[in-house]
Amino acid sequence: MHKYLRAIGFSKIKSYADEWALTDSLVKTNDKTVAFKIGDGENLIIRKKYVAPGCGVTLIGVEQGDEFRLDNYFPFMETDVVTSKDACEVTKKSFGESLLVSSEDERFGVTTIFHLTNPEQFYIKSMHLDETYPVKAVCLTGLAENARILLPVEKSEQDIEEQKLRSKKRVQLLQEARAGSDEAMEELADEEMDMIGVVGQRIQTEDIYSVIDSFFMPYGVECDQYMLMGEITAVEKLTNSMTGEEFYKLDVKANDIALTVGVSAVDLVGVPEIGRRIKCQVWLLGTVEFL
Repeated sequence: MHKYLRAIGFSKIKSYADEWALTDSLVKTNDKTVAFKIGDGENLIIRKKYVAPGCGVTLIGVEQGDEFRLDNYFPFMETDVVTSKDACEVTKKSFGESLLVSSEDERFGVTTIFHLTNPEQFYIKSMHLDETYPVKAVCLTGLAENARILLPVEKSEQDIEEQKLRSKKRVQLLQEARAGSDEAMEELADEEMDMIGVVGQRIQTEDIYSVIDSFFMPYGVECDQYMLMGEITAVEKLTNSMTGEEFYKLDVKANDIALTVGVSAVDLVGVPEIGRRIKCQVWLLGTVEFL
């Protein structure tokens, strides 16, 4: 069973029998179907079922004659929040028809790996695996099993402006370091050491979530799992049309990385509001608009 189904309002899927009943229903009532010929009499079929605006389940399988064999399915949540416009490399998981995308954000020196939610666009453009492609936009979404709302850290206008200047300077240093500048690499290392020292001193007397107000980092052994804490910039409450369950679609800025987080209302501790923070572990997926 896909454990992140609950993030879009399928929290009552408890057994494989429930899962099979759901996928059979989605195959029969899907809203969109795309087919690609992959062999003699065989077609790769991608079906999508929407259960709320921009949210639903994708089902991928092989069709031979009148027989359809489900290979893989996953929940998805579409967003207009653009995370980056950097080139992406597309690879295939060792099993099934799942496609993974790796993208290095040149602004922050962070490489993100996520599940591609619009594989039909990859196949339509007849692209090849294990190659890097320029893109127009990458829009990331994280689905969470559970999440917690935290109060924001109080900041003055001067604090916000100084943080913007530090972020801008860090981006510049990262670009120079990538170009081979030894001075930039040394300055980045010195900044990291200074920050570690400041954090080490402050956590002696302050709460850790007051000292560190935002982060985005890989989590666990799965390459597409991340832990994040960031500021909520938009809140939307949606209802699953099949189950009637409510879930949230939250735009978040975590460590200057913009993305959208989806979480069930029953799995969210606290009240989400713009300006507050969210802390959660997410399965990262995204839509790529290829050039």
